[in-house]
Amino acid sequence: MAKFGSLIQSEKPVLLCFYDSENPEQVEGLKDKLKKVAAAPNLDSRVIKIDAQSNEKLVQALKINHLPNFMIYKNEKLLWQEAGNLAVESLVEAVQKNA
Repeated sequence: MAKFGSLIQSEKPVLLCFYDSENPEQVEGLKDKLKKVAAAPNLDSRVIKIDAQSNEKLVQALKINHLPNFMIYKNEKLLWQEAGNLAVESLVEAVQKNA
């Protein structure tokens, strides 16, 4: 969890995506979606995928019940959270609102 703390210390927004690595269809869809979010123009943020299966203690600590689960942190504060199959545009908009 110490590593998680260093991830969310950023002064720019950090979009975290918790996903189910045992669901290949979900993994493939998220990979492309997150690349598009990271490449969005004028979006100064970090985009990080986190495998929920490999990080069970973190998932439990954050009370994540549904995957995929997206969170935006800035300066160690949770600013936004949403679960489900969100569109690229929705994710970009959420990051922009929390910049």
